[in-house]
Amino acid sequence: MNENPNDALLLYASESHACPYLPDLDAVTAFVDPHLEMSTELYAMLLDLGFRRSGGQVYRPHCKSCHQCMSVRIPVADFRANRNQR
Repeated sequence: MNENPNDALLLYASESHACPYLPDLDAVTAFVDPHLEMSTELYAMLLDLGFRRSGGQVYRPHCKSCHQCMSVRIPVADFRANRNQR
């Protein structure tokens, strides 16, 4: 794959479906083209943008009016639990 920053990344959107994270809400999922050759650099960039992976699928929630399930990356080596988290 040519990783020119001007190249477009092809994404597909799912139909609306029951949200897997929050009850009684609908969700839409954005998927990266499954035929795309994924380099380590591209995969790292997608993770930084909140994408997740399950098997060969790289995806992320893509709901217009809700952002409650966006992923958060925690640098584990630097994390120190406070009293409430223990």
